[in-house]
Amino acid sequence: RLAWDYAENADWSGRCTDYSDRERAMSREIPLEADVLCPDGPAGKSTYVIFNPLTGIITHVVVYDGDFPEETERVVSVDRIADTTYDSIRLDCSLHELRDMEPFRQVHFLPREGEPEYVGTALAWPWARPEGRLLPLETESIPVGELALHRGAHVEATDGRVGQVEEFLVADDGHATHLVLEKGHLLGRRRIAVPLSAVAHTEEDVVYLKVDQATVDAMPNHTPDSDDS
Repeated sequence: RLAWDYAENADWSGRCTDYSDRERAMSREIPLEADVLCPDGPAGKSTYVIFNPLTGIITHVVVYDGDFPEETERVVSVDRIADTTYDSIRLDCSLHELRDMEPFRQVHFLPREGEPEYVGTALAWPWARPEGRLLPLETESIPVGELALHRGAHVEATDGRVGQVEEFLVADDGHATHLVLEKGHLLGRRRIAVPLSAVAHTEEDVVYLKVDQATVDAMPNHTPDSDDS
């Protein structure tokens, strides 16, 4: 388990940190399930952010290029992000450059237990076997020590589930400042900006907070600005 802990910078004894206009001006959104655009055309959708849980720095976004023949998710460095809005990410690379970036998911075929080992790229005679006898293993291209989170990942307060991940807010220096979670349903739905100082740790598909649901409810709403560019 990797800790994402900013306890030394937080005081959660009944006090809520406001999400001020100044903080909003100094940060940008990294939206998930958002349109991703290259200078020469649409590139797909953002599906994950990859971040270092110890530093809070977001290092990559994962782009699902569903319009391409292979329908592959690609790992894109945040350095290639030219701009973002509440529902889009603009990259500074071409579609051709995006196609050449590392796939997020890769499948490797390994011998099943008791099967012969590979020799080079093929099974050695007389041990040749049809591909169906091999064991497929899917891996994700995530740097060592980092985690990937997707939109919809559960957010757990100390006293139960409080919502799901919607997006991240990132400062100019690359540090994530807030996690935006969505809470409620239909008419009662809220988007809440949760400071990362309130995050205890993260695991795959779950973000654990160090505060209870009442404290989350007292946090400020986050309203996307559709005029940002």
